[in-house]
Amino acid sequence: MKILFVIGSLRKESFNKQLAASAEKLLVSKGVEVEYLQYGDLPFVNQDIEFPAPNSVVDVRNKIKSADGVWLFTPEYNFSIPPVVKNLFDWISRPLTPMQRETAISNGVKITLSGAGGQPATINARNALVNLFEFIGMKVYKDNQTGVGVPNNSWMTNVLELSANDLKSLEVQANGFVDFLKNN
Repeated sequence: MKILFVIGSLRKESFNKQLAASAEKLLVSKGVEVEYLQYGDLPFVNQDIEFPAPNSVVDVRNKIKSADGVWLFTPEYNFSIPPVVKNLFDWISRPLTPMQRETAISNGVKITLSGAGGQPATINARNALVNLFEFIGMKVYKDNQTGVGVPNNSWMTNVLELSANDLKSLEVQANGFVDFLKNN
């Protein structure tokens, strides 16, 4: 089984990249292969360049299509979805064949999401993303999402300090998502 990790921040020391690393350890210990999606070079969605799609878009679509599931780790910007995340999912929701929505890569992709950010623990971004994912035809594992309110000290050190509860939440989500992938 392979799960593709998407980090919703392009920052080198991203808290969400650190959260993903903790999830990766849990999954690898269960025999799950994890791959990180590189998508920082995607152009903004633009119908003028949609057909044929740029190589970076084709590469991202192929990575998503080849995975058994996708796990997004996202921050929250201004109570909403980070622009790089929205752009990524806009690209994969676009049809491969003009005017044929059913050809979009997003259809049927199994996905879950977690996030680390300010004290709302990315709940606004995660809620908006669930709505987006369902709209573009993805199968969303909504149970047991992990939301981490980044501790004050972490903002100074750039090191995400996960509590025992955070780690337990991540473990429950990892186990649940693996079961979801096997049974749906």
